[in-house]
Formats: sequence, structure tokens, C-alpha cells
Amino acid sequence: MDAEVSEPMIPEWSCARRPPETMVPVLNALWDSGLRVVTIADIEAVEESLPADRVAKTLRERGWLDPLRARGAWMSASGVYCKTVGFENLLARLRTHPGTSAAIAGRSVLEITGWLKRPTAPAVGMHPGAHVPRCLRGYLLHRWSPRTPLQVVEEIPVWSPAILVAYMAAWPAKIGFDDVGEWLPTLCESVDLDALCNELAGLPRSVWMKAAFVLWRGGCGSPSEVIARTAPSSGRGPYKFGVRTQRWGGEAHPQFDVVDYTFVRQWHDPAEHFIQWDEAESAVAP
Repeated sequence: MDAEVSEPMIPEWSCARRPPETMVPVLNALWDSGLRVVTIADIEAVEESLPADRVAKTLRERGWLDPLRARGAWMSASGVYCKTVGFENLLARLRTHPGTSAAIAGRSVLEITGWLKRPTAPAVGMHPGAHVPRCLRGYLLHRWSPRTPLQVVEEIPVWSPAILVAYMAAWPAKIGFDDVGEWLPTLCESVDLDALCNELAGLPRSVWMKAAFVLWRGGCGSPSEVIARTAPSSGRGPYKFGVRTQRWGGEAHPQFDVVDYTFVRQWHDPAEHFIQWDEAESAVAP
């Protein structure tokens, strides 16, 4: 009597159905690779005899791949833990179009680094005037041209602390300052002073002085003095930090020639913040 031939093993995933036997090796290879985002090129690298688009279609129909907005890319159902959850479409775009000038930006930088505990809407940064692909139109968009190197987290470019502080100084009304006392000190401590000077190069005095003010408000007095001394001499304040049309309720800081309309309303000391994950959002203790 012939021995029974057992079926090749596949990953355990209750939400997916077994693929055709010819595609089991492909599935196992993709699963073992640990890829969050699978592209046509990834499938072609592990399977040469079957058309890659046919394999992708079958694995998607069987529940092993989830669709993304980016063409030619799918999200793996492996459920790999990552810090950059929510940025799969950005990762897919970067893997299929490596020349795309997009990076994680804004408050999302604070969230993926763990400095901001409150979940925030995913945001990306792109150069002014750069075309926004359809697959990235679901993200909040910040327009900025970084002059210093980006960081990389899980294959995705991320604004550095210096870039974020420079952007905050140039466009304070475009950054949400909820729970600012929770994250600003850590952000400012992480800023490389030379990188910030390079990021501010060519920008007007108003941006330099507001960047110095941000560092000072974040508890970095000495770096803020360096930025203030290095600022261009041409330009006349006072400079508003906040919504430009605001005319009352500000707090003057003559050493920076800045009138603050943001921190004066939203700043609370870090010790006053608490997190209650089971019922309430990050808030300020009464």
C-alpha cells in the first residue's frame, strides 16, 4: 500500500484559504521574507515559471495579500509589527517608484518615535510643486524642501528633528500643538544644532528667531541662543508664532522678537499630562 503524500505546509492564517499547490512555494518564500509590502518584483524574484500578476491575483483572492492604493503592490497578511503602521501606501509607492520625494512628516514623526502618545492622522512631506500621486492623496500633506539628510525608519524616509523644528518655525499654523508639553522637550533635545543651522540656511530672520524660540520653549536654552545669534541681521519684528491673523492674547518674548499665540494657550508642563488608554485620550490632569 502506497504511503500517503502529505500536502506542503503553509503559514497558519485563519483568514486565508490555501492557494494552488504550484503557488505554495511562492507563498512560503514571501511569508518568510517578512515583507510588509509585496511588489510584482518581489514575486518575480521568487517565482520565474508563473506570471507574477497571476500569482498576486490568486494570493489576493485567497486572502494572503491585501490591496493598496499603489499599483503593483499589496500589503502582506503576515501582520508584522511595525512603528510605521498606516504608511503602507507610502512604502508601496517608494518601493515601486524609488524616485518619489516623499517622507513621513509633521506630527507623524512624533508618533513613530514614541514622543507623542495620542494617535494622529498620518502625514507626509513633499517638495513644493511636486506631483502628489493618487496613492498618497489620503495623507495629510506638508510642503517642504529638506536641506539636511532624512532619517530612515523601516525602509521609509522620515523628517529629522531639525527638519521638523525648522518647519514648525516657518509654518507654525500648519502643525497641531495638542499635548505640546508632552513632546516638545524631547524633540528639542534630539535636534542636531549644525543640522538645524543648515536647514535654516537661506530662510529669513523671522524663521530663525522662531526656531530659537521653539528650542527655548522646549528647554534648550543654550542652542536657542546660538540660533538667535546666527540669525540674519536683516528683518524687523515682532514675529508672530501662531495664526498670522491673530491680533490679541499673545505673549511677547523680546529676546527673540517673537509674540507667541500658540504655547501661551496650549502649553502644559509634561508632569500634568496623563494617559488612560482604557477609557480616555491623552489629556491634562485637573
